[in-house]
Amino acid sequence: MQVSVETTQGLGRRVTITIAADSIENAVKSELVNVAKKVRIDGFRKGKVPMNVVAQRYGASVRQDVLGDLMSRHFVDAIIKEKINPAGAPNYVPGEYKLGEDFTLRGRIRSLSGS
Repeated sequence: MQVSVETTQGLGRRVTITIAADSIENAVKSELVNVAKKVRIDGFRKGKVPMNVVAQRYGASVRQDVLGDLMSRHFVDAIIKEKINPAGAPNYVPGEYKLGEDFTLRGRIRSLSGS
């Protein structure tokens, strides 16, 4: 995870976070394994569905869930790491995610302190 913080006008901060592609893929694979254990698909016993079938059926939604989780978790980690004291909820805009590429997230937050 790479973090850069810029001070905008007043107490505003612009935070840019880059999440490595391998980190995203590892999280997606881990979540797909969890889904495979629970999912029930006709023709397969529970927990015995092949990974390629699980990835084909649930891959897009699992990837979306993982990206949402990583965005919020990394944004909080960046705020803590950079010692920003937020004055409210962050307003972040995710970049477009392309499979196999790093994911960039940009957000704005107002800080209570001038640091």
